[in-house]
Amino acid sequence: MAPVASASASAPKKLDCAFAKNPESCWRVFTTKIVSCLSGKASGPGKLQKDDATMCVLPDDQAVKFGQACDPDGKCEVRELFMGKGDKKCFEFSVSIDKPPSEEGRGAGTFEIKAAHGTVHFQWDEKQKTLTCPDGTQYSGTGAWKGELADCNDEASAAGIPAYALTVSPMVMDGKKKKRAGRVSFELASMDTVFDCDKL
Repeated sequence: MAPVASASASAPKKLDCAFAKNPESCWRVFTTKIVSCLSGKASGPGKLQKDDATMCVLPDDQAVKFGQACDPDGKCEVRELFMGKGDKKCFEFSVSIDKPPSEEGRGAGTFEIKAAHGTVHFQWDEKQKTLTCPDGTQYSGTGAWKGELADCNDEASAAGIPAYALTVSPMVMDGKKKKRAGRVSFELASMDTVFDCDKL
C-alpha cells in the first residue's frame, strides 16, 4: 500500500488564476515549443486544396492535414488535425465532444495535443475541468471559469488558460463579388490564431 504522503503528492493542483498568469506553466511551455517547431506562427492564410479537402498549404513551408475533409461552405466537422513545417510534424490535435455546449452549460469533452516534447490532455464537463501536463502533473478546477478566473481577465492571463477554438466561417458575398472566402481557423490560448485556411 502506497504511503499517504505519496497519495497527497499526486493530488491535482489548482487550475486557477495563478496557473494562467504563470509564464512557466506546463501549458505555456508546451505551446511555446510548438511555435518553435513551426519557426513562428503562419504569416498568412493558407489554401484548402481543391483535389484534397483535408489538406491546407500555408506560407513559410507550413501545412495542415485534417483528419476529415473540410468544406467551410458545407460540411466541416474537424475532430483531428496535424500541423508541421517541411518534413517535421509539430503537433497533432484531437477533440472528442461528449455533450455540446449550450446556453445552459459548457457541455463536456476532451482535447489532446501530442508533440515531440510530450502530450497535454484536457477534460471538462459542467462541474470540473482537468489539465494533465506532459510530466503527468494534473491541474484541476470547477466548471465555473468566470468565478475562478475573475481576477485575471486581461489578455496576458487569458493566454495562459488551456483552451482551443476551431471556427468555420462560410464565404461572405458583397453583391455578386466574393468579399471573403470560406475559412476554417484554429486557435490555442498562448498561441492565439495558429492558422487560417481559406477555400480556393
